[in-house]
Amino acid sequence: MKKNNVIALVVHICICLTLSIVYSQLNYMDFRGIPYERFTVNIFLFLMIAVLYILSGYFIITKFSKLNLTGVKKILSVSSVGFIGLFIWLCTMIYITFSNESWAELHWIWFHGYNYSIMPLVNALKSIIGFIDYRWLVIISFVPTILMWIGYEIKNDKGTKKLSN
Repeated sequence: MKKNNVIALVVHICICLTLSIVYSQLNYMDFRGIPYERFTVNIFLFLMIAVLYILSGYFIITKFSKLNLTGVKKILSVSSVGFIGLFIWLCTMIYITFSNESWAELHWIWFHGYNYSIMPLVNALKSIIGFIDYRWLVIISFVPTILMWIGYEIKNDKGTKKLSN
């Protein structure tokens, strides 16, 4: 289980770094002020990232996992990404609560940096709703964990079907 958590964390950091390169190049593109184009790009990027997380759960994590985990242990074996995101979110919220400062973006730089892979989803939601309440980002920070777990479940379901045939 520890090995899966470390692998999940390494995969998450690699996906975030790759996305930061892609996303920085997209910021130079001219969207001509048409909001739906930026929304479409953000949705497309999030779907690509979702596929990467599911594939990482399917191939990488299950390749290194020699344990036959069941139930809650499966999601706990890839939960390090979500729990570290929760910890960073809590630290930021505590700092903002007790510092009497505004909700400036600068306070969220560590959270955004760690969860860069879900920023296309956040930006797409922001373009629909118009704003994002930072209290809801804690839920969104568990998206990578859930996607890796889905890939892990897909792999295990196929293995179970092979054994039963």
